[in-house]
Amino acid sequence: VFLGGEEENLEMKVLSTYTGSYQLRSMQRAAEFRTMMVWPKTITPNGDGINDEFNYTFENPSGERVETALFDITGSRIGAMSAKTDVWLVWAGDSDSGSKVQPGIYLYQVKCGSRVYNGTVVVAR
Repeated sequence: VFLGGEEENLEMKVLSTYTGSYQLRSMQRAAEFRTMMVWPKTITPNGDGINDEFNYTFENPSGERVETALFDITGSRIGAMSAKTDVWLVWAGDSDSGSKVQPGIYLYQVKCGSRVYNGTVVVAR
């Protein structure tokens, strides 16, 4: 299982939604920015605590600035992801104005240096 995480005082800290005990068998640091995990592909931001947020985790060993944007299907910018930690971004289906977006397909974009990562997320109600 690839979990990612942060090194602190020679300890590895990993945030996980999976319960249980884990044993670290190998650790490999990325040489450049890379996407770790993207989940869920469909969000239902209704406040019930289930799939309310779109999550994007990454490694950024160079510490370069990470920029994000979300677009509707016509290509109009509607919002951005916010940082949950320094390697974890979230989007709760909000527009830049703070209102909830309409159900539909949205495009996300993550930029770090000269690299650009794109994908889609579905908002269902």
